[in-house]
Amino acid sequence: CRMPCDSPASPRRAQPVDQQHPQNRSMELRPLVELSKRYPVGRANSIEVLRGEPDTGIVEALSKERSLTTQIEQSSEWYCLPGREVADRLDTRIDAGLTTAEAEARLSEYGPNSIPKEQPPSTWSIALKQVREPMNLMLIVVTVLSIIIGQISTAILIGSLVVLNVWMATSQALKARASVEALDELQVPTARIMRDGGVENIDARNLVPGDVVMVEAGDLVPADGRIATSATLEVQEAALTGESAPVPKDAEALDEPDTALGDRSNMLFQNTSVTRGTATMIVTATGSNTEMGKI
Repeated sequence: CRMPCDSPASPRRAQPVDQQHPQNRSMELRPLVELSKRYPVGRANSIEVLRGEPDTGIVEALSKERSLTTQIEQSSEWYCLPGREVADRLDTRIDAGLTTAEAEARLSEYGPNSIPKEQPPSTWSIALKQVREPMNLMLIVVTVLSIIIGQISTAILIGSLVVLNVWMATSQALKARASVEALDELQVPTARIMRDGGVENIDARNLVPGDVVMVEAGDLVPADGRIATSATLEVQEAALTGESAPVPKDAEALDEPDTALGDRSNMLFQNTSVTRGTATMIVTATGSNTEMGKI
């Protein structure tokens, strides 16, 4: 006799893995799909990713990116490493710099080379601060006393003077803030870097870890970096360390891991100024990760 198809003893045909848990399958493929968008490797390889057969180039790119991120996060003692090793760890070349594609990928990962600014106070906060000025507080007290003794006209006059004084002071503060912001927009810092084997000037906010930057006397250091080469270099670090006199710098690696910030003679720090000589440095930290950004 023939056994019914729905009998408990009848063997069932195994469903494909993709049909058993489609939601889990989608979650597993999502990171590979996102990675394929970031590292396009052609239509055929994208189809292989969707089929569950990731391209080896994508896998290597993901592994390389994770390794670089780990190096940057864990290696805060760049001054103890030789310049060549720093370049190797940051996956860059001192004589050629990063490629444009690699720089764009790192910029999207680490963000712009800028320190977040505090939210400016509102208009009402500025006005309240003006009200708390001793002169205005005294006039307010006189106004209240005038009302109590029945001198209404005097109270109105003094109260009007308080309002006028607060309004004028608040307007001046807002205009001064707008002027400072306008000057900041005009003074956009630039950096001279190696990119794709050539020298070019870029907006310093677009610097990323691994960029090779060239500085000379009169330049403002755009980011934290390890000196690769230098010639009679001196830097004014008063804004960071409080040292009034310029300090000499060179490319020699240091032996002591616990070297103080002011004694790291082979490092350049953001917003310090070069007073003498020239240097080539490898950017190790940008934005909030710089020593200035941590303050």
